[in-house]
Amino acid sequence: MITANPILATGFHWWLPPDASSHGSSIDTLIVLLHWFMAVLFVGWGLFFVYCLVKFRARPGHQPVIALPKAKASKYSEIAVVVIEAILLLFFSIPIWAQSRGVDSAPSTEQAVVVRVIAEQFLWHVHYPGDDGKFGPTDLEHLDDNPIGLDRSHPDSRDDILSTNQLHVPVDRDVLVHVTSKDVIHSFSLPLLRVKQDTIPGMMIPVWFKAVKTTDQIREEMATNYEVSPGAIVYLKNHIAMDPVKSADGSTLVEKGDDVTEEVLASLVENEVATIRAAPAVPTEIACAQLCGLTHFQMRGYLTIETQEQFDGWMARKKAALDFDDEDEDEDEDEDEEEDEDMEEEEEEE
Repeated sequence: MITANPILATGFHWWLPPDASSHGSSIDTLIVLLHWFMAVLFVGWGLFFVYCLVKFRARPGHQPVIALPKAKASKYSEIAVVVIEAILLLFFSIPIWAQSRGVDSAPSTEQAVVVRVIAEQFLWHVHYPGDDGKFGPTDLEHLDDNPIGLDRSHPDSRDDILSTNQLHVPVDRDVLVHVTSKDVIHSFSLPLLRVKQDTIPGMMIPVWFKAVKTTDQIREEMATNYEVSPGAIVYLKNHIAMDPVKSADGSTLVEKGDDVTEEVLASLVENEVATIRAAPAVPTEIACAQLCGLTHFQMRGYLTIETQEQFDGWMARKKAALDFDDEDEDEDEDEDEEEDEDMEEEEEEE
């Protein structure tokens, strides 16, 4: 049995979080190498510092030497550091960057799912093109109609799909995201996909990735057995049960997929259930990695990685919900608010 620590309750691990991208393994390898190198430097220079404190301490009968020392060891060690840093840069960092972020590695717009993400304090607006594959024009004069100023009267805009804080992508398919900002500099971050890109007002910056695991698979990978106690809600908030839990008489106390709430934990304690297997309800999130204002911590979106069939179904539902009447322009956005209503309530409680 694994007993979870509250520190790990948000789904994060002592080491790197799960990798759900096709390019993440190479980035993780570079991160591991850099940390080992830094650890060696930290220990080495720390030992040398302690040695100097002892060797050159003030004591009776000893006079300081003012002549510059000519030590070969320090010279060679500094050369070794420069060589190792050059190796990490030339043979690891640059090739990995070229492979995952170089222009030649960018997916074609014909094959990839192309989407725009517009950041603002403190929301993520997602813009999908319609069946024509064209993004409709945006203008400041239409900001009263929708959050990104999409001109719904334009032919290219009529089938475009808008979503707030909800980014859906299919698994095992290239995704090309063009990010920008309406106000200040934000940073579009998908930690489990090893993606991070600043969003800058006035600039549309491309970033791409391919998810190789669905959100359900990631959630299963992050599932952990937690001790049941009245105070467990502190670190089980925003978690769901990964297995059904039954009482001693066989009655079901918790169904798989149910939210872990204070009432659920109270019921488990009352029925003397020792552990519950749970995982974050939304392990794949959109985070802002740039301090962007007083409520920066609330800038939290939801990434859903699903099968192509599920993604097509979601897109079909969004298309069916489109209403082109001016007075009902915001209905498309209201659907997103309903979709993540429970998630937002939990976030506000935090």
